[in-house]
Amino acid sequence: MTVKLYDQKPYDRTFTAVVQSCQKADRPGDVLFALTLDQTLFFPEEGGQSPDTGVLTPQVSTSNKPSVSVLDVQISGDEIIHFCDRPVEPGSKVTGKINWAHRFDNMQQHTGEHIVSGLVNKYYGFNNVGFHLSNETCTMDYDKELTPEQIEKLETLANQAIWDDLPVTAWYPPADELAVLSYRSKIDLAEGVRLVKIKGVDLCACCAPHVSSTAQVGLLKIVDFRRYKGGMRLWIKCGSRALADYRMLHDQSAAVSAALSAPRDGLLDPVCKNKDEIDQLKASLSEMNQTLLQEKISRIPADQAHVCLIEPAMTDDKAVREVLNSLTEVHNGYCAAFFNMQAADENDPGSATWRYSCASSRANCRDFNDQMKDTFTIRGGGKNDMVQGSVTADEPALTEWFMRSFAH
Repeated sequence: MTVKLYDQKPYDRTFTAVVQSCQKADRPGDVLFALTLDQTLFFPEEGGQSPDTGVLTPQVSTSNKPSVSVLDVQISGDEIIHFCDRPVEPGSKVTGKINWAHRFDNMQQHTGEHIVSGLVNKYYGFNNVGFHLSNETCTMDYDKELTPEQIEKLETLANQAIWDDLPVTAWYPPADELAVLSYRSKIDLAEGVRLVKIKGVDLCACCAPHVSSTAQVGLLKIVDFRRYKGGMRLWIKCGSRALADYRMLHDQSAAVSAALSAPRDGLLDPVCKNKDEIDQLKASLSEMNQTLLQEKISRIPADQAHVCLIEPAMTDDKAVREVLNSLTEVHNGYCAAFFNMQAADENDPGSATWRYSCASSRANCRDFNDQMKDTFTIRGGGKNDMVQGSVTADEPALTEWFMRSFAH
């Protein structure tokens, strides 16, 4: 049984332990070693949260690389397994050091989740039915839908709880105490229940380390929300993640402000105006492209079964579709267009990538795809009457292939 030091001292960053076992890990694709210790500060992947990482340093080392990297931590029964890049002799004494920045970031996010989920339950009676905390995202799932107004209220209340600097405590209550407590839990637990309490906000069964007071969460922002499985999924960023997100948004809004010569607090109107102008220009350009393409196809003999248009500079999908529709009314074979070419590597002319569409009123366009696949690298598909996708080739190769395959 591994003693869980992170339960007792979540703010400690180093510890000493004795290696209980070490063996090559049975994990496909990885050359790792599974170590167990008599005690550890490393929190394993558990309860929807990513594990701690860090290093173990044998107190007596025979290697020129004194530290062993802990890349993953998992729990199996009463044992916590540390997956390391090199083995350590069983019986050895080691000093462990966790990646504190990662640990504290997780503590901020997880405590923020407790605040929001406690408030959701307190004010609306909804239950948290899912939680995921990775190195990039923190999401919570609830069993009922929340309105935008309710979500805004929750965000305000959550930050008020942070500013109130409420204590966050964790303990294992005895069975008689646990029996009379009302607490949140996703699963029924009979023993070994660890409770985390935020005064006036939440009481929840949880296995993870948390900050000692809500003030250390720093700031909480609900950055997204969507309907999910009949309920609602929320995305949050807390503390350092919220700061990084604000910096990114600040830099982007400053750049947009400079580009539009508009104040940062008045960007919406000029952005909408620019979008309207761009939409109008696109519509005009589409009409011009259709006119240009219609003029080109008007010179194609009506008795020609198959038609191939090569338009490297054409980027207008709508214009291409309209022209293909016109072609299929006259020509009963494959009507194909290769357009919107992306430049090739200067050392490999054949690496140019084209968009393509092929339509037909009679022929099976899936057969067209299959024939093209025999010669080129393509990604695409569709139905019998139309296929589309991308193909890698140079222009002469495309022209030669089409003429060889369908010029009859």
